[in-house]
Amino acid sequence: MRFFPSQTDDAILAQLGESLAQSRLRKRLTQDQLAREAGVSKRTVLRIERGESIQLTNLIRILRTLNLLHALDSLKPQPSPIEQLRGTRVRVRPSRSEKSSNPNPPRSARNPSGNPPAKPPPKRTWMWGDEKPSNQDRSQP
Repeated sequence: MRFFPSQTDDAILAQLGESLAQSRLRKRLTQDQLAREAGVSKRTVLRIERGESIQLTNLIRILRTLNLLHALDSLKPQPSPIEQLRGTRVRVRPSRSEKSSNPNPPRSARNPSGNPPAKPPPKRTWMWGDEKPSNQDRSQP
């Protein structure tokens, strides 16, 4: 079954209904039997097979009963071949570097004067030969 962007909604519904009717007949089910097994009304089965609109949950129940849920797999986003090779994960939010690269932080992140906050001085790293700082030294900046 192929759908095209140029098809009208009614044409797609009619094609979908015809395909579901053929699947039902291949499984040797009557409309009444399919409705009972799917937990929907017979009217719902009649409507979808005529190419009329039904609720999405009812379509899922019918697809499950006809063992056609796999048809919805194509709705899942697929990673590109490059992403598959790299093993990259699907991004949920921007990385830290993208967040910090904003040259104009929101006004709430600025001090009352409207200027960006001053950066703290860099911390001196410990080197061999330095004395271990005491607990009192650690608490001071």
